Amino acid sequence: MRYWELRPVSALVLAFLGLVVLSVVLFLQGAGKEPARETHFVQRVVDGDTIVLADGSRLRLIGIDSPEKDQNCFVEAREFLHFLVSGKAVELELGLEKRDKYGRLLAYVFVEGEMANLAAVSKGFAVAYPFEPNTKYATEFSVAEQSVREKGIGCLWEQKN
Repeated sequence: MRYWELRPVSALVLAFLGLVVLSVVLFLQGAGKEPARETHFVQRVVDGDTIVLADGSRLRLIGIDSPEKDQNCFVEAREFLHFLVSGKAVELELGLEKRDKYGRLLAYVFVEGEMANLAAVSKGFAVAYPFEPNTKYATEFSVAEQSVREKGIGCLWEQKN
């Protein structure tokens, strides 16, 4: 029996199997690739872990927490992030959860190839703050925090004499 002589049900089964195989191939081609990133411009920095994009969207850097307005190192953390991203084009890697309960975008922010989230922790201006489901880089943040803590680096960890 030739394939064009198959019964309609058999033809449907073959078509379905073809779609399954195609889906698997397309999935495997995408495996291991960098996640898609969106490019935006930073209008201003609110604090050490929140920025406002040129389109007016507020964005919270995923995986870190910096001092609030009434806390020690607030000004330094905000200035660090301002220096790093303000007025610049940044690439955003959105988290699995795209917005927080306040409506802010949640993303890893990259500027000139450097992740701002990790830089803030590595320089002692923020702490690692894993929050499910956005924990892709949680290990890197935790390792960076432990290192600067031990070395007394940055505003949060420097030894005051």
